[in-house]
Amino acid sequence: SAIQHIRHMLAGMTANIYPDNVPSRGRRVSSRLRLNIPARLVLVSGNFDCLLNDISVRGARVSLAEPPRSSNSAFLQFRQLELFCDVVWTHAGQSGLRFSDPLPTEILIELRGIADNFSVQDRVEKARRTQDWVLGRTRVL
Repeated sequence: SAIQHIRHMLAGMTANIYPDNVPSRGRRVSSRLRLNIPARLVLVSGNFDCLLNDISVRGARVSLAEPPRSSNSAFLQFRQLELFCDVVWTHAGQSGLRFSDPLPTEILIELRGIADNFSVQDRVEKARRTQDWVLGRTRVL
């Protein structure tokens, strides 16, 4: 089943270690789940909407309009989750986050299900907005 496949994939995840201020492309030791779902990064300097690109037991990669500096502490919020983390790198509109505590596998599996449902809900919402625009019920697409 899909859940067994995800559990098997996540079983070997270990700590994610990033060099300071350098994205770890090609050096990642943890498997990541690609999510591409909206989230919020909360810093002392403010709250920032972001896209949660991918996540592992030890960290995540987010895209933001104005990424924060490295070495900032933050909370990554998505639905009922609030994860304490540190910004460990920032590059080209993206930031790498390292969680203070590892995420349990069950939470990662739940996030995968939420991301799958989000994709379906997003397509349905786009189709509804397009239909409203075509029928003249709204001027904004």
